[in-house]
Amino acid sequence: MTSIARKSRIIKAAGVGVGVAVLLELAGTLPEAPPRRTQLFVALDLVGYFSDEPGSQTFPLPLLRLYYPSRGDFIAVVGDLTAGRPIKRVKRGMRSLAGIPVLSFRAPRAIPGFDWSDHYWFREHGFAAVLVTDTAMLRNPNYHRSTDLPDTLDFARMAEVVQGLHGVLQVQ
Repeated sequence: MTSIARKSRIIKAAGVGVGVAVLLELAGTLPEAPPRRTQLFVALDLVGYFSDEPGSQTFPLPLLRLYYPSRGDFIAVVGDLTAGRPIKRVKRGMRSLAGIPVLSFRAPRAIPGFDWSDHYWFREHGFAAVLVTDTAMLRNPNYHRSTDLPDTLDFARMAEVVQGLHGVLQVQ
């Protein structure tokens, strides 16, 4: 069992617990030299459910199907229309070390579900912030159900998310 799997089982399977498990793994695998300063807040929300099945990924707007894959096999970096630079930085950093596809989405706050995570409140208070997500209910059929258990998570790909976050810390 991976370190992330153990942390997820201890905290809880779904929601914030998975993000906390990934954050703890990131903190535990950082090099000894701390980052120079805090530059960006990244909310980690539901980063453990992946599917290679065609049609496993849905979208809040049908038009998005023309631009994004139908398989839920990627991690998304999400922000509002003012978050272009932070999204680009996180995406570039994650792609430098992550072994999974990293896509991004920037949209008005009026898109349903767009502001349902912690990054929203950091942005509201003037901090650069983005959301790193597996897209939650747009992909995971177990979301907020009794079947949302650790066995439904992909810990190998969660480890890739951690590696990608290491890449974010290396990007200037």
